[in-house]
Amino acid sequence: MPFPRPTGREKAFTWSLVLTAVGIPHQLEQQEEGWIILVPKAWREEAIRQIRLFEDENRKSASGQAHEHRPIRYARESIWSILMVSAAMSLTFRYEIREKALATGAASSDRIMDGEWWRAITALWLHADPSHFLSNMVIGGFIIFWLIEETSPGAGWFLALLTGAVGNYVNALIHGYDGHISIGASTAVFGALGSLCGLRAVKRKNLPTEMLRAVGAGLALLAMLGSGKERVDLGAHLFGFVAGLGAGSVTGFIMKSTKARLPYTGRFLGILSYFVVTAAWILAVFKSKPFP
Repeated sequence: MPFPRPTGREKAFTWSLVLTAVGIPHQLEQQEEGWIILVPKAWREEAIRQIRLFEDENRKSASGQAHEHRPIRYARESIWSILMVSAAMSLTFRYEIREKALATGAASSDRIMDGEWWRAITALWLHADPSHFLSNMVIGGFIIFWLIEETSPGAGWFLALLTGAVGNYVNALIHGYDGHISIGASTAVFGALGSLCGLRAVKRKNLPTEMLRAVGAGLALLAMLGSGKERVDLGAHLFGFVAGLGAGSVTGFIMKSTKARLPYTGRFLGILSYFVVTAAWILAVFKSKPFP
């Protein structure tokens, strides 16, 4: 085992992340021969054991022995449902309903604090402009596709809707009465990503390492969606992702205990998602107080 003998920078930093994830104190040091990891004597054996486990898992993954190869089961359902949701979202760009949709459906923290909770759902269907819409649909569609493959079409969309709504609602509670307004499906996209990461973390049994990868994936997506732009709502994205990690982990444990992919429950969740969105928009049209 080349530990703690000098190794390459990339390998040393990867091992450092592994040790950080399991709470082992250490520090990196660069020498002429390469990088080494310094660990207290009392932690040495455990550090070596964790790194060996990590390397063994990577070798198995690379050889294809750790993963079950399954055909893609829900490709048709995923593609059609993504196209249908995209078409429904694009309706809000119609000139005759655009202003009304934004006024009654945007996630205004003031209005949500006043009891208009449905805005946390309706805001997911509104976008600032076509480029905002297309970026969410392209990136989100890819993530939703694989979330559906892990669960079922109904369950996948329900998780995205649930975690997106929770992200918007918590974000509104944090902002309070400060006039904050949020729109866009990206909160649900982050919720779907968190759900997917939570599911796979439970499935692979190595929660510390998998959750570390999940956080890295979330940060990468945040950068792709443009974290430097002023209109990007970082709080909503973060809360959606955290909600997804929780919801995905719970779903993973349920699937693991029942040894199922939620096909029948998924149908119910799909129907429930449709009615929840419909009810939210009905409430928005008839009960929301438009912006002054």
